[in-house]
Amino acid sequence: MARIFISYRRQDSPSMTGRIYDKLETVFGSDRVFRDLDDISAGQDFRAKIAQEVNKSDILLVIIGPKWENITDNQGNRRLEDPNDFVRLEVEEGLKNSKKIVIPVLVENAPMPKPETLPKSLRELCYRNAINVRQDPDFRNDVQKLIGEIRKIGKAGTPAKRPVLLGAGLLGVGLVAILAAGFFVFKAIPGTQGTDTITPSPPSSPTIESSPTHTAEPTFTDTPIITITETVTETSTPPPASGPMRIGIVQIPDYLFTDIKDRLNGLGFEAEWIGASSDYKDFVEYDIVYLPVGWSFQNELIESRSGQYQRFVKEGGGLVIEQPNFKSNLIPELVPYKIVFSSMHYDANEWPPDVRVKHEIVTNIRASELPGPGNRIAVKDDHWQVITTSAKSNYPTLVVAEYGQGRIVVLASSASENKQVRYQLGDQFIKRLISWVSNINSP
Repeated sequence: MARIFISYRRQDSPSMTGRIYDKLETVFGSDRVFRDLDDISAGQDFRAKIAQEVNKSDILLVIIGPKWENITDNQGNRRLEDPNDFVRLEVEEGLKNSKKIVIPVLVENAPMPKPETLPKSLRELCYRNAINVRQDPDFRNDVQKLIGEIRKIGKAGTPAKRPVLLGAGLLGVGLVAILAAGFFVFKAIPGTQGTDTITPSPPSSPTIESSPTHTAEPTFTDTPIITITETVTETSTPPPASGPMRIGIVQIPDYLFTDIKDRLNGLGFEAEWIGASSDYKDFVEYDIVYLPVGWSFQNELIESRSGQYQRFVKEGGGLVIEQPNFKSNLIPELVPYKIVFSSMHYDANEWPPDVRVKHEIVTNIRASELPGPGNRIAVKDDHWQVITTSAKSNYPTLVVAEYGQGRIVVLASSASENKQVRYQLGDQFIKRLISWVSNINSP
């Protein structure tokens, strides 16, 4: 993983730099992120230390605030004109090394400096595509983009002879490559001799009821059941994204399934309870908001914040919704597309589920790890993609959707202690689900 050096002026943007540093440190680790404020020991020559750290780092982030280029010294001279100015030395050191990635990070609505306003040795900085990191409510989404770019660099390696400019062109090419790769990777797993293969007989094809705004009713007739083998090895599933993914779990007091926090933390995520009265300002502290089984017991309080759930997802957050355990029909308004939860339906003949589409969440995942029967789900909008269905009644048990820059996952049930059927989501499935809904590629 790449090492990151943060260059900034304390008189310009200390608060935003601190927030960016804290986020990067959480994701990449304190040994991969350097800034002078915290990492230079008392009495140490910080000029030598800064030069050493810049040369050791792969990525130089230049934090540029509104006053970055015009801050003056005690004599009124612009500090960038001083050849011994430390910010100038840091940027010069990064620019002269063709193997180092230099990324301007514009904060607090600062514009990119014009080349003619900078010393000649710094003008190359103006031709590096910048990333904007704004204050709340945009901070979380913007810093996630920055993290995504750093991960791409760390995964691909640094160039040998020329600098990389990070911009829309590179992102577009990367997206096409990812989609193309996905087309070839997401294929059905054939049954092999000697394996315990689950191949239920195809039931009659159900219809997904469409929203009134859509004229055609999509069906499952073009998505046959995909065979799943039970001989998948642990190495077939990639680990979750590096660094702890932060997950806020809405706490449902006195409800049965209270082990979800420990389960997620045990898998390497950073999960904690949040109150049912939490709103957008609380959500943005997390990568994912998780509504566990039984959330309908706090339905009125949760639904009163529907617009704030939708805003969180639209701006890049992830939302996981397990079955609400509602006794009658529930049409939650906290999601942007219509979906209906109805009566409970535990039945051993409904599990394990059938896989209906080729999707990265379920690729190479054992059938016994997938969501089982619980609340019936009916999707009423073709923005939803049905991934798995119950084996007998053929109703959806795992559906996903994208909204704005974020993603949503809905599960019929994650666990059952019902005497008719006992199951629990598998570790590899949970890791894959969290990785997908967080919308952050693993390095």
